[in-house]
Formats: sequence, C-alpha cells, structure tokens
Amino acid sequence: MKNMIFLLFPLFLCGINKIEAQESLRAFQKREFLDNNGNRMPYRILLPIDYDCSKKYPLLVFLHGSGERGDDNEAQMKHGANLFLEESTRKNFQSIVVFPQCPAGESWSSMESDSTGKWDFPFTQEPSKQMKLLSGLLSQLMVNNCVDEQKVYLGGLSMGAFGILEWIAREPNRFAAAFPICGGGNTLLTSIYGSKIPTWFFHGDADNVVPVSYSRELVNKIKAEKGKVRYTEYPGVGHDSWNNAFKEPELLSWLLKNKRFDPANVSTIPSYPAKKMQTITYFNDGKDKLELDLYLPDIPVLDKKLPLVLYVHGGGFSGGNRIDPLISATAAEMTAAGYAFVSMSYRLLMKGKSFGCDQPAHQKIMVFQQSMIDVRRATAYLMTQQNEFNLDMSKVILAGSSAGAEAVLHTAYWPTANLPTEALVLPVDFKYAGIISMAGALIDPTMITAENALPSLFFHGTCDALVPFDIRSHRLCSPGQSGYLLLHGAGELKTRHTQLNKSIYLVSYLNGGHEYASLPMAEERGRMLDFIKNDVLGKEKRQIYVQLALDKPCNYQSNHTDFIKP
Repeated sequence: MKNMIFLLFPLFLCGINKIEAQESLRAFQKREFLDNNGNRMPYRILLPIDYDCSKKYPLLVFLHGSGERGDDNEAQMKHGANLFLEESTRKNFQSIVVFPQCPAGESWSSMESDSTGKWDFPFTQEPSKQMKLLSGLLSQLMVNNCVDEQKVYLGGLSMGAFGILEWIAREPNRFAAAFPICGGGNTLLTSIYGSKIPTWFFHGDADNVVPVSYSRELVNKIKAEKGKVRYTEYPGVGHDSWNNAFKEPELLSWLLKNKRFDPANVSTIPSYPAKKMQTITYFNDGKDKLELDLYLPDIPVLDKKLPLVLYVHGGGFSGGNRIDPLISATAAEMTAAGYAFVSMSYRLLMKGKSFGCDQPAHQKIMVFQQSMIDVRRATAYLMTQQNEFNLDMSKVILAGSSAGAEAVLHTAYWPTANLPTEALVLPVDFKYAGIISMAGALIDPTMITAENALPSLFFHGTCDALVPFDIRSHRLCSPGQSGYLLLHGAGELKTRHTQLNKSIYLVSYLNGGHEYASLPMAEERGRMLDFIKNDVLGKEKRQIYVQLALDKPCNYQSNHTDFIKP
C-alpha cells in the first residue's frame, strides 16, 4: 500500500502541474477576428502586466505549425506560449503577444509540393484566405490596442515560418523584425524584405521534415544582397528546433532592438554623387518646345554605360510638371545607384479642357497617342546623345505616374503597324527594357504579347476612381456617355503577364484611391531600385504580387479628384 502511495504521488503532482499550466495559459485571452465577409480567425492575446493605454507597446504575432491547426483556440499554444508566461519574460518583454490559429486543412501561405516532396512557393496568385485574415487581424490589433507601430514583430515555426516569410514579402513596410524557425520560402523574394526587416533564422541540421537547405538558401541570398540576417543552426537537432530557439537568451532582447524601417529616418551615403542637373530642349518645331531634365551620377572613371530611367509626370494630360520635390528625390536615389534619370515634359493637350465623361472616347485615345509620340521623341533625342552622356540605350526603363503611366504603357505596347503617321519610327532593334507604372492603364491588354512583354512594376490602388485597377470605365463614365472608355489597369495587366508567363511585380493597395499615382515615389523608391536591379538588369524572372492592406473602406467618390502630382 505504501508503495502504491509513492507510485500515485508523481501522478498527483503531474495532474497539479497540468492544471497550473492550464491556469497560466488563461492569461492569454481568447478572442476571435471576423472579416467583412464573416470569415473568422480565433486567436489568443497576452497583454503586458499593468497594461496602460497611455503607453505604446511592441506587438509580436506568432504563427504555429501544421500540427496545431484547428478551431479550438487552444492547440496553437502548444509551442512557445510558455516562454511568454515566464516571470522574467513578462518583466523584461513588456509586449502584446498574439497567437492566431489556422484551421485544419489550410495553410498560412501559398505552398505547393511536387512528386518528390520538394516544396515550391508561388507568389503570383492572391494571398491565401488565412494570409488575408492575418492582414486584417493585424490591422484590427493596431486599431484596438495600444501598439507601437514601429515595433511589430513576427515569429513562426515550420508552417508558421513559411507563413511569416511570405507575409513580410507581401507587406514589408509593416514589420520591424522576424524570426522563422525550421521554415523556408521563395528565394526570389528576399530582396523585398532583406534590407528592411532584420531576420533571425533557426534550423536543426538533422531536420527530416523541412530540409535545413531551405533556411541556408534564404540566409545566403540575404547575405549576398547585404541584408540584415542572423542564422543559428543546431547540430544533430531534428524538426523540433523550436525548443532550442525558445531558449536563446538573446532572442527577445534582439527583437526589441529593432524598429520598423523608415527611409525618411535613414541617413545613407550615396554610392555616387550627382552631377548638376541639366535642362535640355529635346524637341522644337516652332509651335511646341519640349524640355527634359537630365540627372547623371558623377562617376570619375566610367567602366560601363549608364542604364536610364525615363520618367513622365502625371496631371490628367492638362497639368503637372516635370519639376517636383518627389521627382528630384527619386532622381537622387537613381543617380546614387549609378543610373541616369530623365524627367520630361510633353504636350498637355487637355490643358483648360475637360478630360471627363463629356470628352469623347476617341479624343481620349488620341491624347494617349500624342503623349506616346512625345515619349518616342524624347527617346530618339537621347539616342542621338547616348555617347555624350554615356547612356546605355539598351537599358531604358520607362516610368510614369497616372497620365504619365498611361503614356509610357502605350509607348511600349502600341502596335507599330498602327502608329500615327507623325510618330517617330525608332530603330527596329530598339526595345525598352522595363516599365514602372503608378496608377496606369492600357486601352487593350492584348497589346502585350509574348514577344514584346517587358518586366513591369505596377503600383495601383484597388479603389481608384480615375484610372481603374481592373477593367472599368475611365473616370467611372457610364456606357451612354460620350467619354465612356474601358481601361485595363494594373490588376488586369498583371493577369496578362501571368498568362504569358512574363515578369510581373504588382503592388496593390487594398481600397486605395488615385493618391497611389504619386505616393510610391515617396514611399517605394527602394522597391523601384530592387525591381531595376533584379528584374530589369538582373533579368530574374519574378512574378510577385503584393497586397498592402489599408485601414479604410473602398469609396470611389472620396477619391474622384485628379491629383496634379508627379
């Protein structure tokens, strides 16, 4: 009997410990996120001790692995939750901690497996349902809690590590740091987040579920791109390397040292200083005098010709200006990277006129054609001066905003056989190298063919009332109005590039309006440089689709104004 008592005593203690563990986990409050379509995501949230909304707190979102999927709002706490309940952690890591739960049969990210068991990470389709819910959950957490928006962190293990690596690629401007454990991802995406978001990878070299090579490849790629990365590999450890990672004494302190990347607060020394900007007349027929501003890097010894970015400003073909602080700032970053930059004027044929629903559709098309003629004129002039300015005319990237984006898209894709008679004929072997379009559209996406498709970077708000994101009439004109003209915006042009299996990089702003014809020049110059380096000059065949969630509803009327901006 005495022996029986001793045998039962450990079981009794085990029961007590289990109850204590359950009690402590109750510190994580059970909550649920519902999106506008009624989709739900259960999650648990741990608030800091003495939570006080007069302060702002860091936020950590941790994504579980495939074994913890379900809808009980419990299983996701199996790995990692206890770390944040330790007394020392609660004292030193005064942060909001959130554990969402993914339902059975679904995944955080887009992953495909081939017959050999090797995983692929496609990035061309819409985010997974769970990824969309995560983005909405984060937006709600930011609104409903006292979150320091400069200190939002991600962690994840196995399936969750795959998830956070896709998430930071889709929304790199939201996060300050991330730590993926025994995961993997698309190596073509590292340039999106590597320089912005410090990452600390963990993996066991004996992992027989997720090969350690997945982490090694990502880490090596980020290092090659001079990104911010740490890597800890555990010899002899299998797939449960999270047990080791959670014991890393520096993990949480390392997280808190990082703040969200903000280009405005970063002081960088340009690779190349800039020469004085030159203003040059590129066309003058006695009636129209058109000028361009040429920005060049000051490179003492030129060992190669300069790629060229040819920029066309917006303004509804009636206003705007080639000279603007945003344009100058963009030019400075381009020349610092070793590129020539040109900002050109063109004929504002609609100046003093309406370009709305009372302007006949055929007149709008004529305006597109004429602006295209001016872009070709500027290109032809730069060809004549390529030796003078050391330009590489095989590497000309067209860029434009709003009306300017429409001008450059039609310049690149208008069929040669249907050019207006007054259009300059460029050399038959000439081809533009790439396109950067901010809130632009084409009248016909089939203008893009397998032969002429260019690597393209699109920025567009999904709720743009002037230039549609998808297939919609210009300025929302009705079919009965003379100005009714269907345009095909970035969403449709992305579909066309994907169908043709060509390089495409789309950044869409969910519920964003026409303001994203200019905001990328303030907020996304780094992404533009990444696109030029990797997709145009590096000829990487990337297909990237990034959705940036905005905390506002879609309201076409609220953005139905023309932004006379770059």
